[in-house]
Amino acid sequence: MRALLWALGGLWGCGGEATPEDVVGPLGIPLVVDGVVRAGAASVEMTPALKEAFFDVDGNHEFWGCFDDPTGAGEDCAGEGFQDDDGDGWFDALFIGGFGYRRPALGVHDSIEARAVVLAQDGSYVAMVGLDLVGLGHRRIDQAAARLAEEGFDADRLVVASTHNHQGPDTMGLWGDPLAGVSGYDPEYQDVVVEAIVAAVKEAAAGMEAVTLTVGAQRMRDRGAWFNGSVFGGVNPTAKMHGMIHDIRDPVVVSDQVLAVQGKAADGSTVFTFTSWSGHPEVRGGNNNDLSADWVGVMRDVVEARLGGVVVHLPECLGGMQSALGGDVPLVEEDGTHVWQRCDEEAVADAGDAECFGKASGAVRTTAEGVELPVWAPKDSWAFVTSHGWHIAEAVLDVLAAGETVTSAPIREIGRAHV
Repeated sequence: MRALLWALGGLWGCGGEATPEDVVGPLGIPLVVDGVVRAGAASVEMTPALKEAFFDVDGNHEFWGCFDDPTGAGEDCAGEGFQDDDGDGWFDALFIGGFGYRRPALGVHDSIEARAVVLAQDGSYVAMVGLDLVGLGHRRIDQAAARLAEEGFDADRLVVASTHNHQGPDTMGLWGDPLAGVSGYDPEYQDVVVEAIVAAVKEAAAGMEAVTLTVGAQRMRDRGAWFNGSVFGGVNPTAKMHGMIHDIRDPVVVSDQVLAVQGKAADGSTVFTFTSWSGHPEVRGGNNNDLSADWVGVMRDVVEARLGGVVVHLPECLGGMQSALGGDVPLVEEDGTHVWQRCDEEAVADAGDAECFGKASGAVRTTAEGVELPVWAPKDSWAFVTSHGWHIAEAVLDVLAAGETVTSAPIREIGRAHV
């Protein structure tokens, strides 16, 4: 587990004894050789500004009008027009990256962010950045690395990963209308992302302090029968659900381990929490026109409310298809209340209802084996997103409460990575 702590994402190191002038490195990163791990973390909002809205006549959340006809009255424009705010006769949309193309953003449910953690020990350092995006091209990551290098930061010590969020802006250019030659890629927003990466790393580096590290991990399949379907001996209505992953493609191969690393300062406060999980942030589905960080945003909010500090999430192996989408998740309300199925008076009097018969009215419905049955979150809804985020957050909190203190975890050089 200690090896995994530093290997995730690709971390680098360098040897040699530090001289006095090496004690403070680029961006103020402490490089003293004393065996102590130091860390800083930061979050930078990079929610894009909304652009022109469209009139979703058929209610499918996709724009099927003509890009050059604001009225939507043209023969091939499906009756869907748009608000031509700048009067140029062209639909200037902010497209969401993920699911079907031609899905413009019309609102903001929660913020899109860049989050960074910078770690240093014995003269070596690394910065890891997580982005609430579907992906980001190497060229922009290289630009961020070059900007940091101007201030002495070793470009090979920057790791950038996108959560593969399907409710953020299209940063790959695939979700405009590729058939019509309309890209969803916005060069101006790409510059915003570069600035956010740089700002997050610099802010994290400027606030570094000595930390004690705790690491923990657990498979979601082991957290209760609710996360597994009948194929895997559980009670989830989705037969192939396994560890809160619904692998829709045979063979079912699931990676459901939640990994968490916490860095605590000398006063006991949390500096950062690093999380990793394989589930795609796509549980809201394509039936949506609001920007969001999906379940990752919920998980971060919950963990930060309980532990403090900054949560930085980097995805595990997302594969195809590691996701809860299309499956069932126990309902959790926004305040963290788990919602259970209850037996009403009719059910407790019904000898044919083995899950409730003979119980008190209002008791939790259970299986013959005594497993309590939850209410299942409505699919493709914000309630589903909230519930998913809470389940991962609770796993993070539990594994850290029972975690292992890391006393020696040198940063090792294994090469550069763009994720």
